[in-house]
Amino acid sequence: MTLRLDADLVARFRASGPGWQTRINAVLREALVQGIGGNCPPPHPRGIAPR
Repeated sequence: MTLRLDADLVARFRASGPGWQTRINAVLREALVQGIGGNCPPPHPRGIAPR
């Protein structure tokens, strides 16, 4: 999978130390749960992506 993120955003998460990719995932998931993901479908309750 490829995901394009702004360099300054990645730098800020990287600066927070190990686990930065997991934290980005948590932020994105929370955005979907809160309904601020634009046209993205809601997350699957078990975290399984639809095919």
